[in-house]
Order: sequence, then C-alpha cells, then structure tokens
Amino acid sequence: KSGELPSDKVKRLDDIEFTWDANLHAWENGFNFLIRYKNEKGDCNVPAEEIFHGFSLGAWVYAQRSSASLTQTKKNRLDSLGFIWDPLADNWELGLSHLTAYKKKYNHCFVPPDFLVDGFNLGSWVSGQRSRKSILSSERVSRLEAQGMVWDVLAARWDQGFAYLSQYKEKHGHLSVKQK
Repeated sequence: KSGELPSDKVKRLDDIEFTWDANLHAWENGFNFLIRYKNEKGDCNVPAEEIFHGFSLGAWVYAQRSSASLTQTKKNRLDSLGFIWDPLADNWELGLSHLTAYKKKYNHCFVPPDFLVDGFNLGSWVSGQRSRKSILSSERVSRLEAQGMVWDVLAARWDQGFAYLSQYKEKHGHLSVKQK
C-alpha cells in the first residue's frame, strides 16, 4: 500500500528505515553475507550446502546462478566480488592450470593418483579427465592434449619401457638386463 499511504505515514516509516521492497531487501541481505564469506574465506566458491553464520548462503548463491530474472546491476555487483557462475567450469580451469604448472615443472603429465597441489587433488582430476575423455568437449580434449595429456597410461608406460630397452640394447649389444 505504499502508494496509498499519506505522506506523513510514509515519512514516519522511512524515518525508521522501513523496507519497502522485501525481495530487494532479501537480496541485499544475501549479498552482504556473500561479502562477509569472501572476506573470511578469500573467494566466492560457496558450497551448495553452506550455512554461513546461520544464513543459507549456498542456497542463495545457487538461486543467483539459476535466476533468469537477475538484473544486470545485480550481475555486475556479483561479478565485482569474483562470483563463480559455473563452479564446474571454474574447477575444470583450475585443474588445467595446475596440470600446466605440473607439466612445466616435471616435463610430463604422468600425475600420480594422489598428487595434491594447494589442496587440489590434481592426480584425481587428471584420472577423471582420462575416464571421461569420450564425453569431454573437443575443445577440452585439445587443451589437454596441448599440455601433453597421456590418455592411456599403461600403453605410454609400455612404450617408454620399450624405448629404454631399445637404448640399452644399442648401448650394450644385448638384452640381458640385470634386475637392479
């Protein structure tokens, strides 16, 4: 009834900071919790089930990602915090960046299964990419292959062992390789 109230009553309500738009107020409340979360955790990567200081921030973040009616102003405000619109794509890019750094350091992509970097299980991520190769986009496959991704580790290890054995025979003239 805000348009029907006499101006003196509107002023009295304004003076006590009455909320005229409950939806906007709820959004601002969620946004303020997201700011606090970022200040405490350092990012906006809010897990879906996150209850943050008693507020269902994970559900609020999910609602923002799936809202078709979010205004550009609200999107811009979320973007200014580093809001993650697609956490799966963000996680994939993080995995690729870790793989790139691993390749630069070790000069291969044979990442051990339990290899962790900054709390990220790169070994598990690489293994997951291998097992999902058939459903990865061609763009992702190309990006992984550009890093030297090894899709069939057993075959690659066999080829590597065969190359070492061939080098041994060339150097020593025989294949009687000692166990040690």
